[in-house]
Amino acid sequence: MIFNNSVLGKGIFLKFVFLFSLLLGVGGCNYIGNPSVDGVLLASDVSSSSRNYIQQSGVVDLNRERLVAYFDATLSLDDSESYILTDKNLVIYCDGTGPWEETFDCLGIDPHHETTVIPLNTITNVYKSDVYYDDTGCEAFVCFYVETYYATYFFSIGLWMNGDLFVDALLAEL
Repeated sequence: MIFNNSVLGKGIFLKFVFLFSLLLGVGGCNYIGNPSVDGVLLASDVSSSSRNYIQQSGVVDLNRERLVAYFDATLSLDDSESYILTDKNLVIYCDGTGPWEETFDCLGIDPHHETTVIPLNTITNVYKSDVYYDDTGCEAFVCFYVETYYATYFFSIGLWMNGDLFVDALLAEL
């Protein structure tokens, strides 16, 4: 047993349980009823708050582009780091406030920095890979590359986050 039966042991244990419950209750509020917990979402499943965030970001005009798929890559589900697929563009969205390193963007992937908009009409190839961009394995992720006339972009989405759904939606738009 971690704690002995003394009054001190019970008090510490109860404080731990209380603090854990409080943190879970407050921190977990973002997750209650938030469809982004499921990972990749098709347009019909994207919440209105996420749609508003996308529109207000200025990167995607949802009045001129049709939202196809969306993936919020943040643990806090605050929409600040995401993949956005529309009928015209593939967007790697980063709100610009993260502490990422020079060679990586906010999602920790290479070779792009900050927000990147990739017009669908410049994409020449999309393929899945079991190799991460740094030649390590993609065991826990759906890894895929998007080749354009100008650059090759690497994407990764956790296996439990329906990454295949995003790749399939992208391929259907091309």
